[in-house]
Order: sequence, then C-alpha cells, then structure tokens
Amino acid sequence: MKKYLHFLMTAMLVFTCAGFLSACGDDDDDLAQTYTFSAGFSTAVGSLTEMAEVEDYFNTNLGPELGVTMTNGIFKLTDTYANCETRILAALSALCPAIPDKGWEGYYVYQVTCTTTGEVIAYLEIQQSDDNGVPQPSGKSGGGIEF
Repeated sequence: MKKYLHFLMTAMLVFTCAGFLSACGDDDDDLAQTYTFSAGFSTAVGSLTEMAEVEDYFNTNLGPELGVTMTNGIFKLTDTYANCETRILAALSALCPAIPDKGWEGYYVYQVTCTTTGEVIAYLEIQQSDDNGVPQPSGKSGGGIEF
C-alpha cells in the first residue's frame, strides 16, 4: 500500500509539472483569434474630392476582397496573426492593378493597422508616376511580407 501511494504521488507530481511546463509555451501566435483592424490614410496630399475617391475605392473594395464587412474603415478577421497579415497584403495587392487607371494626382499612403496590437500591418504608397506603374503594398517594417 505504501508503494502504491508513493507511485501515485510521484505520478501526480510528474503530471502536474508537465502541465505547468506546457502551459508556459509560446504558442499564442499559432492560435486563431479575432483581430480588429483599421484602414485609412496615414498621409494624404491631394484635393478633397480625390482623397474621398481614393478612400472610397479602398473602403468599398478591401472588405469584399477579404470576405468581411468593413464599416468606417474598421474590420475584423479571425485567424492566426500571420495569416491575417498575409490575407491583408494579398487583398491590397489585388486592388493595385486598377489604380493607374484612376488618374489620381495626389500623394497618399493608405495603411492597415491592427488595433488589437497597435502594429501597422501593411501600407500602400499611391502617387502619380511617369511610367504609370502599379503600386505594390509593403509589409510592416521589421519582417512583414514585401511585394
């Protein structure tokens, strides 16, 4: 009986320690959760009419491209943080080919920020160029996905 109690106490101690060690893991980034994002200008130099056009273009098209509803530049995604970043950059990239045809003459920086973390996820510089090149979004500084 004494051996059985000793075995039982040892087993409980081992399982308790194993539980504490696994609970301290750093796997939160791999878990799907809901993140809130805001999208809008960080810089805007142009006519008020054109700024409204640019903002309307992104606010109208970014939500559907992501498969979410966007209200006043705010939207939510439920996924891992890395997948959210990838989806946002892909959605912005999908909107870029139509930009040169818009004929916008101002200079704009449209960015998406994760309000949950305060981190800028992606930004897109839009300016008139001589070659009418298609702008491409850039990922966050310090290791985002670069296009």
